Amino acid sequence: MTIQIVRWPELATVLDALGAADGPCAVADLAAASGFTEKSVQGALTVLQRRDLVQQLDSARWDILMPLLRRWLRLRKALPTP
Repeated sequence: MTIQIVRWPELATVLDALGAADGPCAVADLAAASGFTEKSVQGALTVLQRRDLVQQLDSARWDILMPLLRRWLRLRKALPTP
């Protein structure tokens, strides 16, 4: 997954945006939070779903599959960078 994230920065950015949210998000909301187009966000979500990191709840909303991952993403953001 690391190599894929390096080549496709939308993956990490979309995952971080979902992790920062308090619950499920629409593609449009993730696009606004990430600065990427809705098409790029949708593509990133599809890849993340194949990796069992996110799930599509209905036709419009996506969420992190495991609550522990959301917690880790938030804690990682709070740590100072070396």
